[in-house]
Amino acid sequence: MIRLAKIDRERRPREVAPGVTLTMRPATSIDVEQAQGEAARVLAPLITAPEALSEFGLEDIVPETGELESLLGLSAYLTSALLMERLVVDWEGVADEAGEALPLDRRSIGMFLLHPGMKEAFDREAYSAVRLEHAEGNGFAALATG
Repeated sequence: MIRLAKIDRERRPREVAPGVTLTMRPATSIDVEQAQGEAARVLAPLITAPEALSEFGLEDIVPETGELESLLGLSAYLTSALLMERLVVDWEGVADEAGEALPLDRRSIGMFLLHPGMKEAFDREAYSAVRLEHAEGNGFAALATG
């Protein structure tokens, strides 16, 4: 039997694309559950009162009632955005069309995740520790080393 190194949970710069660095830590299973719960609360009005989201300027992207796949995609996107808000403390190489650095806020996080490949790149780093825990069968271990 082999023993793998301790799972990296340190907050540090992580290059997610050439020239794009996120200073972040990997998510824990608790971070993921909390982000999923918050995403569900944000999306609940789509089912009960879709017009309530128009005040956030979301009327153009709100899927039609009954479009389950669209709702699931929006839920995954919101979960990533909420995780990013929770895990990332700084970024480099993220700018607007004029080359001005973007602030690390909800709007910029949303634009970042909509850029081709960035949601997948962020998710790969964010979920790395959780995936390792589950792969080792230690998802609910009391100690980080199992």
